[in-house]
Amino acid sequence: MDVMQKTPILLFKYLLLKYLYNLSDNGVVERSRYDMSFKYFLELTPEEEVIHPSLLTKFRKQRLKDENILDLLINKSVELAINQGVLKSNTIIVDSTHTEARYHKTTQREMLKKASTSLKAALKAALKDSDKDIYLPDEPEKRASLDEYNEYCHELLNTVQESPYSELPTIKEESSMLSEILDNQIDCYDQSIDPDARIGHKTVNSSFYGYKTHLAMTDERIITAATITSGEAFDGQELPVLVQKSKAAGATVNEVIADTAYSTLENLKDAQSNDYKLTYCATSNRLCENL
Repeated sequence: MDVMQKTPILLFKYLLLKYLYNLSDNGVVERSRYDMSFKYFLELTPEEEVIHPSLLTKFRKQRLKDENILDLLINKSVELAINQGVLKSNTIIVDSTHTEARYHKTTQREMLKKASTSLKAALKAALKDSDKDIYLPDEPEKRASLDEYNEYCHELLNTVQESPYSELPTIKEESSMLSEILDNQIDCYDQSIDPDARIGHKTVNSSFYGYKTHLAMTDERIITAATITSGEAFDGQELPVLVQKSKAAGATVNEVIADTAYSTLENLKDAQSNDYKLTYCATSNRLCENL
């Protein structure tokens, strides 16, 4: 099948499988060749060819950089829900959740260490008794630099690829994962200080460093709108935007239910001018009150 025939939906499904099963680009494509559950999800016939792994990298770096991709996906979901008669409610519930910044996650050096250890363990488990003395490079010291780990991982990969065990599924997948980290092909593994993240508070005594995702959802648990802000942003200011986006997606909004953080004068004025009822619920006792 030609590259131009690969629909964005198909490629997005590949990336979803990659994320859910923690696979490399090569790994998710390889598994899609023989796993009928993957074929079914991708809507491929058993004999149909899979994509080339490099297409996922191009799709991820070129197409998913669109700032409006989240709105496009949500709007499509709402459209399908309305057409199928699933979305019937005219009430949305507004709230926010937090996301930790990548800065708190594993460093690239630690990721290389973990991936190389997994590859080495997979190879040792597959070795036959006659091959137990196969040469494997020594792992760098604990204080080794990133460059030293890069050199070690490249040497380990070369050793594995030259061995008779390189095509075993477990070893092939571990090798692909390590190779992608080395080549910086996996965007979700990029590690750096995040200049846009901020410290936010979940409660008076607990905090996080990252972002807030503000959501609007119907009674049927269908998300109709979402916005993303830095962690310290005030929840209440996002309500008018969420209502506007929900309407733009095709949802009918006659009532908005939210907690007391959204009961500001600006939101009351927005509710009056846009003809919807604002109901707030006290989170401590779940009692709701019309404003």
